[in-house]
Amino acid sequence: MSQSERHAPGHALVVGGGTMGVGIIAMFLGGGWKVDVVSRSASTRDGLPEACKGALAALGKPTDTSGLVTYATLPEASWKTIDVVVETVTEDLELKRHLFAEMEKLAQPGCAITSNSSSFPISEIAKDLATQGRMMGLHFFMPAHLIPLVEVVRSVHTDVAEAERVGEIMRSLGKRPVQVKKDVIGFLGNRIQGALMREALWLIEQGGRSIRAGTRPAPLPRSSGPTSPTPTARRRSCSATSTRAASASRPSAASSSGTTSRSPRNGRATSTRCASAWRSSRKKAFCRFVS
Repeated sequence: MSQSERHAPGHALVVGGGTMGVGIIAMFLGGGWKVDVVSRSASTRDGLPEACKGALAALGKPTDTSGLVTYATLPEASWKTIDVVVETVTEDLELKRHLFAEMEKLAQPGCAITSNSSSFPISEIAKDLATQGRMMGLHFFMPAHLIPLVEVVRSVHTDVAEAERVGEIMRSLGKRPVQVKKDVIGFLGNRIQGALMREALWLIEQGGRSIRAGTRPAPLPRSSGPTSPTPTARRRSCSATSTRAASASRPSAASSSGTTSRSPRNGRATSTRCASAWRSSRKKAFCRFVS
């Protein structure tokens, strides 16, 4: 396949029309691709054109969704012309396995079948299938249409040339693909983020950095899966703990001296409690990175 053919707009199928799906659909539409979308939800299918227009506008692209066609089931899609599939359904391993088994039967031999999962290795999703050479992870980061990074994750069965072809497609769409050559849990981005967060929380607990009550920690880039709680959830957890700690350390209004004083320990206790609450909210996520 020539370089011009690799970069020419093609035909994609996105399975799932949720938040991640909308961003991925917009990425393809913005690159001039035709996009089929399969979603069981009628309300999701009906709302996709407007949702995609908003994502295209954020990209600075024309809000033309004429290349978008939606379906309720996989067999309805235009499989004869589809070049690449991106599965974005909920993080349910059995559901993903069922979809991959069905798509393997429907897709043309030259069609790459990928999963946006951030929780399950592609080797587990595609386990026991006959054409694992064309199957790989394609992990985007939220919001998928704006964050340049995308991870192309190979299993031991993935054809290297096919993974590189998918990477070139992503590059032609304005992404910065990274070839993940080993199918490890968490891939690259999530593992690095987890390591940085552990170090940051350790520094807070050691008194190297404080978080004042009522302030908001800087939000982290979010991945698509359950390994990344929303910034809102993190802020609520931290803010609530800080407020409780600050209230507990505040002197009584009926002070015998009629004055109030601040103890340096109060700020450190607040920071430590905040860090502990934040770490607890991410405990399940971190266990993926240290296992």
